[in-house]
Amino acid sequence: MGKNTNKHEHEHKWSFTADDGVNWDTIVPTPVGLPIPTYGNYGGSGYTGGTTDPLQWNYTTAPVDALDALFKLHDRAYDLRVAPVEDRPEADLALIQGIARLPEGQLDAQASIYGGLAIFFSLGQILSSDEPYLLQQNDISRYTREALRDIERGLESASIDELSDLTDWLDGLTPGTDDLPPYLPPEQLLELLVPLLLPSTQTSFDLL
Repeated sequence: MGKNTNKHEHEHKWSFTADDGVNWDTIVPTPVGLPIPTYGNYGGSGYTGGTTDPLQWNYTTAPVDALDALFKLHDRAYDLRVAPVEDRPEADLALIQGIARLPEGQLDAQASIYGGLAIFFSLGQILSSDEPYLLQQNDISRYTREALRDIERGLESASIDELSDLTDWLDGLTPGTDDLPPYLPPEQLLELLVPLLLPSTQTSFDLL
C-alpha cells in the first residue's frame, strides 16, 4: 500500500497498492509473546521507522497508509525519549479508537486484518496495565466485535496469495495444523485466529 502522490490530497485521502502493508519478512513478538509480521513502517512491537534497530528508530519515514499513520503516533507515545511510560495505556486506547474510526472502505484486505489484530493486542495491553478502568465492559465487547468485523472483512476480500501467507503464519503458531493446504478459506482462518486473539483481551465468548 502506498502513499497518495497528490500533495494537496495527502492529508485527506489515501490510496493503496497491493502487498505494501504487511512485512512477512520482519516478524516481531507481541507483548504476550505471539510472533506477528510488522506492518508498513510503524506497525509492530519494537518496529519504528521501518526498522527493529532502536539505534535507527526515527519518525521521518512516511507511513504507508492511514493505519500506519496511527501506528506512528502510537510509537511516539511508547518512546521513552518522547513520553513517560505512564502514557502508554491511554496511547493504546487512542490507537483502538483511531482504528475503529477509519472508514470501512479506506483499508485494503491486509490493513483491515492487521487493524483488527492491533485492536485485540491493544485491548490486552490496557487490561493488563495499571489502568484497566480505561475500558468498561461494554467497551471491551464493542471493540472486540469491531476487531472481528475488521478481520472478517479483510479475509473475505483477501487474495489467494494473502490467504496463503496467513495460512503459513498460522501453521507455525497453531498446534495440530500439520499438512495444511496451500491456503485456507476465510472462515477456517478465522476459526484458527479467534482462539489466539481472545485470551489477549481476558474476555470470553459471551462478550461476542
